[in-house]
Amino acid sequence: MLLYLDGCSATYVTKGGKRVDASNGEILYVPAGSEYVAEFYGFRNEESSTVNINFLLFDHKGEILNDPNEIERFSVSDAGLFVKELEHVDLSIQQIPSKYNVLIYNLLNAMGDESEKSVTYSDGFELIRDAVEYLHIHYNENVSVSQLSHACNISEVYFRRLFKRHMGCSPAEYRQKLRMEHACRYLKYSESSVSEIAEVVGFVDSSYFIKSFKEHFGTTPLNYRKHTI
Repeated sequence: MLLYLDGCSATYVTKGGKRVDASNGEILYVPAGSEYVAEFYGFRNEESSTVNINFLLFDHKGEILNDPNEIERFSVSDAGLFVKELEHVDLSIQQIPSKYNVLIYNLLNAMGDESEKSVTYSDGFELIRDAVEYLHIHYNENVSVSQLSHACNISEVYFRRLFKRHMGCSPAEYRQKLRMEHACRYLKYSESSVSEIAEVVGFVDSSYFIKSFKEHFGTTPLNYRKHTI
């Protein structure tokens, strides 16, 4: 399950002895079959509570996956918006409305992005970290390299050099990569049209989106959807 702390804090101790401290607004990922004890504290008001979202993971054969990982904590921006939307949805079934597929996928993806932040980089990554995180959140915006470098308080030339060194491509190429990744998710997990998806991920012209998608994946968005659903 995903457990969202809404107005309180808690300490979880697993059967294996792992201790996880979580604060208001954070999310815990709790694998199926987990054994733990929890202590709650720091309630902000009478409406403070936890919101649990239970769901099952299936493999490509439709069999339930058993996740061996332990409880993990994440601090995801605007997590409450995702959780409140999903609170009353039954995610234990394999066929649920496509919009909820997208919501849960976006939430898990945001948790993955949060996990990547814990990776330690050297030789200048901290100077561009804010820009990388900004692109992950605002990938569908056309912010310029000049604006990104200014936000990092370094010159544009130095910013481009550091970005290429650590991310393996230019800022524009990285943003395009993010847009394509999100487009794939929408094609797979939503019923939105290609033009609607193009607009959501940041393309003004759907024709250019289709061209870019084909250059990136070697197939059109519709063919991708046809062979992945």
